Amino acid sequence: MRPGKAMPVELTKRHGQIVASESIRDVFDALRELVTNSDDSYHRMGHKGGRIIVEVKRHRGSVPSVIRIRDRAQGMTLEEMKAKIRRVGDRTSSSGDRGFFARGARDCAALGDMTFESIKDGRYHKAQFTRNWDFIPWEADGRKGGSPLATKEDHDRLGIKGHGTVVTIETQMRVPRFRTFEERLPLFWPLRDILDENGPSEVLIADGTQQTLAPIKVCYRMPEAELVLDESYAVPGYEGASAHLRIYRAPDPLVDDADRFRRSGIIVKATRAIHECSFLLARELESEPLARRYFGRLECEFIDTICEEWDAAREAGESHTAKNPEFLVDPQRQRGLSRTHPFTAALYEYPTSKVRELVAEDRRSVTQDAGSIGSEALQKRLRDLAKLAERFLQDEGEAEDLITDDEEVQDDLFQSGVLLVPTYAKIREGRERNLTLYVSTKLAVTSETEFAVTADSGSVTVVDSVVYLRPHKKRRDVMLGTIVLRGESTEEGILVSASAVGLPSAEALVSIVPDAIEDRNFIEKLEFEHKNYKVREGRKKTLRIFAQYPDLVTGETPIRVISSSPQDVVVRGHATLVPVDGTNFAAAEIVIEARRQLAAPVTITASANDASCVAQVRVVQDERQGVPLRIDIVDKPLWGFRAQWSDAEGRPNVLQVSAQHPSVRRYLGAAPEYAGQDSSLCRLLLAEIVSEAICRRTLTYQARNRSWEFDWARMQDNEEIVDNVMVHFNRLTQSFLPMAHKAMLGDSEVRKFVESTEATHRQEDGQLF
Repeated sequence: MRPGKAMPVELTKRHGQIVASESIRDVFDALRELVTNSDDSYHRMGHKGGRIIVEVKRHRGSVPSVIRIRDRAQGMTLEEMKAKIRRVGDRTSSSGDRGFFARGARDCAALGDMTFESIKDGRYHKAQFTRNWDFIPWEADGRKGGSPLATKEDHDRLGIKGHGTVVTIETQMRVPRFRTFEERLPLFWPLRDILDENGPSEVLIADGTQQTLAPIKVCYRMPEAELVLDESYAVPGYEGASAHLRIYRAPDPLVDDADRFRRSGIIVKATRAIHECSFLLARELESEPLARRYFGRLECEFIDTICEEWDAAREAGESHTAKNPEFLVDPQRQRGLSRTHPFTAALYEYPTSKVRELVAEDRRSVTQDAGSIGSEALQKRLRDLAKLAERFLQDEGEAEDLITDDEEVQDDLFQSGVLLVPTYAKIREGRERNLTLYVSTKLAVTSETEFAVTADSGSVTVVDSVVYLRPHKKRRDVMLGTIVLRGESTEEGILVSASAVGLPSAEALVSIVPDAIEDRNFIEKLEFEHKNYKVREGRKKTLRIFAQYPDLVTGETPIRVISSSPQDVVVRGHATLVPVDGTNFAAAEIVIEARRQLAAPVTITASANDASCVAQVRVVQDERQGVPLRIDIVDKPLWGFRAQWSDAEGRPNVLQVSAQHPSVRRYLGAAPEYAGQDSSLCRLLLAEIVSEAICRRTLTYQARNRSWEFDWARMQDNEEIVDNVMVHFNRLTQSFLPMAHKAMLGDSEVRKFVESTEATHRQEDGQLF
């Protein structure tokens, strides 16, 4: 036999569709491809950047949502569309551009049918690429065909004055709300340079359902941070390869919503393409809170050289070398640089070591500053317990009256599969309040399941007597519905029930309390409602200002408000102090917008007539973010207490536990060895001590900030007050203490302890006989 003629392998639509579905998982992946395509087109024109408009038109049901990307770059002729869209895998981009496989735009058909419209050379060009991977060119009527001349209507409809391209995707896949795009797109790291506030490109997003609203500019604003490393280095083993590394340290840990929307980590960039954002080879730092203070850039144009050399060897039919054995970059654009390629190890080794050194230095500094007693194992448990405590304080102490999808369900209270939260609620007379109905998906429920809501008294009105369920934002095992109640007249102990056919019911006790407006106890003539505020980056917040009436103002009075950093915290609109009838004050509301996280708070100053007041605004990535809570075991007395908050030392986030307290010393052991520090008894005692301190602080916060929920001032009997305080305290303890125990002594450790104890008892019983 003799070999026949070589025949090229034929790839099917099925193969292309499968590969595309791995590359384009959602709308953000599609934007990564289409926005970078537009930016590369501007680059090929000799421009550093240009305007790109992203329009989102969200629909539900059978009507497809629409994603549209518009630029005023090169544009494409019909022949160019055929070459770039119809053919798969040919190299069509310029050197250094982001496209290498000529697949990006086409892969977006994984979401739905695509339409490409372009004006170039004075003609209107159009083609479609369907989700079934069919390319459909549009040509003019008549024998000659081709693309027709572009009319004024074409220019106006596409929003293109000269030349450019509009790409439209019609998709049945889930499309986030416009607000989500506005919040998340600036943090989408694959577009970091295009979205940079100081970059040459300009990206705007438009809500297609609100045609009258102008597009909104979205941009990435780098957090205020210290540049701790800025240097170039040679990549070992690769002649001519060099990289530039910059690492920044933020004052506080950055909040990373998800891998694709992270603030921390090192951006890895070639000539133009950003390939990943991570802590490189230090995977252990991904879960290290201290590491989240660090972000930066690793730029290396030699990444493109490695890719070009590999492709050139493939084209020539040559074997790939040991230094370049595989394609360096993930073709699906999901995993960055290949961890099995030797160049990746050579490129990442130095920056990884520097990041590890910086985090290790911070860890040593924290330990030294704390002066805390305990082994590393005990310190780790205390850090885990501190995280739980911090979240508990946020959820219980600082929760708003309005329950949201983000509210957590206490599993130990959720045994029947149906739960109303809060179980005990107070509503002001004439006001509305939401209760949340949680239902386990283990029950036979869907979004069509109807829950009937009733109240056994007319003192409360159920606004919607039928409630439907929706998915929980974070938990797949839970669905939830919102029940709206309105207080009509004062009454206690009203039973509110939610029930559905064939399912367990849930109940809550509601009390309606008076809604009286009380005079304000002024310290100054003019003052903010609070001295300090936290605002999430990219969000707005309303601040209230009060003035003495009639001492300072006698009628409606304009108020002047300025920001000490107007480019980062913007004061929106104008405000007027308006007297409130029957009170001693006038009130005004101002809206501020936080644009960038800053190391220091911003001062907001308000003035009216001859008075002024100030408030400090801290911009954070999470409104519940603050200085991390810390638990320290210290070798000093705490005025007879087992634990005390360090407010007097200016560290209200630090809970100190006294190693000298008799009840602690008994289990911890004596200094300096503290021999019992890793014992189960010591850890459980620490869980009890911390739980008591956390629940006490939570109850204090609730009593101070939501005093109308408590009736202590009306109680005449001191014993009744004590009993009521303990009821509230025990409720908090019931929620937090089991979590604290689990953090300090895991389930497997408890099982081993129980098994060991049972074995000992059996042995002792055997010896008796």
